[in-house]
Amino acid sequence: MASSSNTKSSNTNSEGTINIIKNDIIEGMNSTINKNGSNDDHVTIFVAYNGKWEYYRKEWFFVDFKSSIMVVPKHVTLSEITDILHKQFEADKEFCSLKLEVNYRTGSPWFPVTEIQNDQDLWVFISETLKTKLPLCVTRVYKFANVEEERRKGRGGGGLTGWPPPPRINRMATTED
Repeated sequence: MASSSNTKSSNTNSEGTINIIKNDIIEGMNSTINKNGSNDDHVTIFVAYNGKWEYYRKEWFFVDFKSSIMVVPKHVTLSEITDILHKQFEADKEFCSLKLEVNYRTGSPWFPVTEIQNDQDLWVFISETLKTKLPLCVTRVYKFANVEEERRKGRGGGGLTGWPPPPRINRMATTED
């Protein structure tokens, strides 16, 4: 009989331990997950990259793109997210920058695609993407496209000596991989 009560006591202790662990897990999840099911400290961002903007039927679309998903802190800065994206896309900061844009789809054909230029723009995007899952559209902008113009102005080549001359264009080149 003693062994029977010890087994019963052991099972009760195991069940109690399991319930404590289960409650701790649920409590931990409740502290990090809000009512919408998302983490309070981080946000999931859908990234569209290496695409191009096309205007079709009074609306802008980012087409011919590749996609990626990333999780970042909600209060990430533009500098931090740009660094993350440079690493993710293996883009050399010395030769290209990243242009971050979003189409807020306001319903107005006159509202343009918005470039994210500062932390405030980024935080507005993050706030909106929590509600609507807007993609962050990323385009590489090569810095060397303006080297020839800079040389004509006498400002040097921006440290790109030894590189072949850039293409002759009046705007910054973007990738269309």
